[in-house]
Amino acid sequence: MSVPVLNDNITATIYYPSEGTTAGGDGLLQDQVRIAFNVLAVRLAEELMAEYLRRLPTALRDTRLMAVYRDRDNILYVDLSDDFRKGFSGDARQEYNLLNSLYKTLTSAIPGITDVKLLLEGREVETLGGHFMILNPLGSLLSSQRPSPPVQTPGLQP
Repeated sequence: MSVPVLNDNITATIYYPSEGTTAGGDGLLQDQVRIAFNVLAVRLAEELMAEYLRRLPTALRDTRLMAVYRDRDNILYVDLSDDFRKGFSGDARQEYNLLNSLYKTLTSAIPGITDVKLLLEGREVETLGGHFMILNPLGSLLSSQRPSPPVQTPGLQP
């Protein structure tokens, strides 16, 4: 039995981390892109990830998408090259924004996806940059760990 594939294009939002502050205060920038819609969530995720990876900061641009899988619980497993970890150097806020941008890009555009699990080179990793444990899917981490904005004290430079 074959699964029908739609050849329609959809508009999807690609979220990516900002290198500064954003108007919304969430540290994410957005681009609207037209991509081929596919009823298969994995194929759609591959298209979204190609757009996402193009927008990463320069240090992360060597990152390659190795594979995408979906399990019975509709958790999307995104397997990236280790360049994603090796190229990252940042504080807790930057790590949060990077993980959040990946999560929001996929969950906002793919119907039915309940969460996103990040793998590097086919393996689970404890952390990307040392600030957040990512052994579990990202949804629960991101909803409970949003870093506070830095406190500005008059007369002191951060």
